[in-house]
Amino acid sequence: MLPLFECIQLAKPTVDIKPKPKPAPKLPVPSEPPALGTLGTQRGGVNWRLESVRQVRILVGQGYRKIAAQQQIADALARTIDELQAWERELVQSGDLENELLCSEFAGELLEYLRSGHYTNVPHYKSYGSYMDRFNVARAATIVKTMRQFSLSEIRSGLRLGRRQRPLS
Repeated sequence: MLPLFECIQLAKPTVDIKPKPKPAPKLPVPSEPPALGTLGTQRGGVNWRLESVRQVRILVGQGYRKIAAQQQIADALARTIDELQAWERELVQSGDLENELLCSEFAGELLEYLRSGHYTNVPHYKSYGSYMDRFNVARAATIVKTMRQFSLSEIRSGLRLGRRQRPLS
């Protein structure tokens, strides 16, 4: 009869079995409008609309009243306030896009903090909440980095192109 120690040694597998590492969870990437010229049909219009409403929310975060922000953006885009409000109602129906617009408001509110450093420099950044395992302030930091990527004139041009390319129904 073998001693217990030798039985344990014999029972050990000779091949090292290492557990597979779990893949990192995919974080949702905020949607960005496509570059000019790559606009699709319906989808391209929705992305430009998102960018338009996002600009309104950034101004609201900076302290503008909502109607004043809508008026300023509507004038710059040669649109009406009613169109911007309809687009916002349409976009808010999606949970992801609703959070995107909320984070745009945070981006306007926390603009100085987010431009000057990392989002963790924002006091009590966790209290702004999270969505799909990502802090809303982190999303706002991403929006700040990309918010001046498109000027209002580019958004206006993109909206016009999207209108022309929309299929007839």
